[in-house]
Amino acid sequence: MYISFLKINNFRKFGENDNIIGFVKSHSESPQKDLVASSTTLVIGKNNSGKTTVTKALELLHSDSEKITGHDFNYNYSKQILEKNLNDQPRITPKLSFEIEIILDDSKHDLIGDFQSFIDAKKHLDEGVLKANILIEYEVKTIEDYASKIEELKKSFSSDNYNPEVIFRKYLDILSKTQFRRIIKNYQNIKVDTLTPKNIIDLRVISAAKNIHDKRLLTKSFNKIIKYMYECDETEYKGILNLVDGNNESLTKNIKIKHQSGVERILAKIISDKDIGIELRSELTFDKLMSDLITYEHKDGEFLVPESQFGLGYASLVSIIGEIIDYTNQSLKETSQSRIRLLCIEEPEVFMHPQMQINFIRHIQEALNEILSSHVEHLNSLKSQILITTHSSHILNSVIHNSNTFDDINYIYLKNGNAANVLLKDKDIANTKEKLLQFEFIKKHIKHQTPDLFFSDAIIFVEGITEERVLNSYIEDDSVLNRMNISVFRIDGAHAKVYEKLINKIQIPSLIITDIDFKKDAKQADTIIVKHAGGIDGTDNGDEDEIEIEIEIEIEIDEDEDEDVDESDKIIGQVSTLSEDLITTNATLRHFYKDKRITSLKDYYIKDNLMVVFQKDGVGIPKTCPEITYYATSFEEALILKNYDNDLLLKILLKVIKNETVNTLGTSNDVCNIAHNSRKLQKLLARKKSIFSNNLIFSLVTSSQHKPELPDYILQGFKWLTLKLKRDGVSYEV
Repeated sequence: MYISFLKINNFRKFGENDNIIGFVKSHSESPQKDLVASSTTLVIGKNNSGKTTVTKALELLHSDSEKITGHDFNYNYSKQILEKNLNDQPRITPKLSFEIEIILDDSKHDLIGDFQSFIDAKKHLDEGVLKANILIEYEVKTIEDYASKIEELKKSFSSDNYNPEVIFRKYLDILSKTQFRRIIKNYQNIKVDTLTPKNIIDLRVISAAKNIHDKRLLTKSFNKIIKYMYECDETEYKGILNLVDGNNESLTKNIKIKHQSGVERILAKIISDKDIGIELRSELTFDKLMSDLITYEHKDGEFLVPESQFGLGYASLVSIIGEIIDYTNQSLKETSQSRIRLLCIEEPEVFMHPQMQINFIRHIQEALNEILSSHVEHLNSLKSQILITTHSSHILNSVIHNSNTFDDINYIYLKNGNAANVLLKDKDIANTKEKLLQFEFIKKHIKHQTPDLFFSDAIIFVEGITEERVLNSYIEDDSVLNRMNISVFRIDGAHAKVYEKLINKIQIPSLIITDIDFKKDAKQADTIIVKHAGGIDGTDNGDEDEIEIEIEIEIEIDEDEDEDVDESDKIIGQVSTLSEDLITTNATLRHFYKDKRITSLKDYYIKDNLMVVFQKDGVGIPKTCPEITYYATSFEEALILKNYDNDLLLKILLKVIKNETVNTLGTSNDVCNIAHNSRKLQKLLARKKSIFSNNLIFSLVTSSQHKPELPDYILQGFKWLTLKLKRDGVSYEV
């Protein structure tokens, strides 16, 4: 059995929508490789997004307490209830509600007796899956008392001095003083008294931030490991039990001989009853020995150092391993399962350096392989679920690559003032037709840089190294964008379209900056257009009669920027007219516009949280009185056309391609010649992108000369991104 999902209604950050947290089933086909990762549910999101709300909800459900404070309710929900109460509806009361779905998938070992009242037999027959849906509600115990307090609140504030903030704080105080009761219901909304969450869930929460105060953290953790090792070896286990019994016998004799008579004489002075006696004996047990009597010290050269001086990151990691081993040890002893073991780990990245975070899952897996060596080959599950809340891109990366899936990653973000959860699935990343190539491509980039996108205010996807380095520099100079967490990701080609589904799912404002990539000869296009009349797997798509699916012939990217091949090499000279025979070879543009003709790419692509910009507009030369218009085919060419008369850019060109630049300027030293030959210069720079970008960045940072301006299409993208972030309520300072 395992938890399938937890639904959180109006508790703290969560409202009534987008509030379902999915859980991973603990199962592994390769236990020596991914036993831990396959049991781990991730809850990710930026700071203050609502991750901790998930563990707090579980702790509330697991406890027997019915104490609810005003701050346990979602503030937006509380304001709505307050408004109704103040508008002569005092008997409308606030309520917290949760739903836990448990899958009973092992009929041989799951004890389902307690769950019978929560199982929908009809749904079981229809779906073939045994599910128990448990509803837990916290409601006002005495409505009359609540209503009277609301009436007092209304009377205490006249219309003349009405202050919404003050009255809301007073209302939260009322809620904190109100008694609530917990009610457990089944799928039919019928009250059931025979079960509590504590009886079916064994919950433990590890918080690295809180564990710092435990001076015996390592000792406790190692004691659990040592205890497990003893219990796995029957001979050693019996030996230590005999040792404990022998010590008890010796200690008891010693205590009786030396101290029992003295204690009896003292007792006789207090109690006159001569028949009352005492018995002193030693009660050392194996559990007490393992938990209290072993102390951990580590060696520092020739010295022994107490555990309080050991690294906090390592102490936290060992603590987590100890808890997992303890859970697994209990599971191995049981032939049937009556409770779900759930281990919640809050922000394990605290005190861990980046490299330790990257190898977080691997460290735990290797430790378990060593400790559970006699069992791990036969395990297909930890028989425990692990839930990790984190804002570490390294730990996210660690779980993805060890489990080889995006399934059931919970991404929490703020939406209309409430926490909203997106439950990621592999099918949300790539469709069936392209799944293998796209999934591997995204995994590759996530491994090296893009896990940060989940924790960004906005994302900018660029094709090459020049755009990546230059845009980061210009963002730092932007008075608005530099206050936000904007991540610039280099995709190494026109592959940003692969991220479309993921971008739409996580709803982070995203800007794709790509190149138009002119080409005349359509027959030599580097993508194959497949006409397909059906949907995924041949199913009908309804309104879509025909779909173009672009299949990348080669997904491998050449990491050497200096060996890049210009996609538009077949075009000779400048592009000054957009003729009908011009097409784009850019896979991203062809994907979003469903057209490859340049004349069809008239406007930037904007949909929901995504904008795609490229060099669609021409640049008049010269600037003062344009005589001709040129169209750029790449970022470098667009930069040259916009800044052909910029001294700093000219200086950089003379450094990188000196002879060609001197020849282009001619004897007249006319900078307009730079613009008239932008195509040729761009082709020369294509094989020196790293050198060009490094010189450009160095000059932008160190030179006092006027900086080159970004091309218009990028400025338009920045403008949209700024407005989008403002509308979405991302905080910034000017």
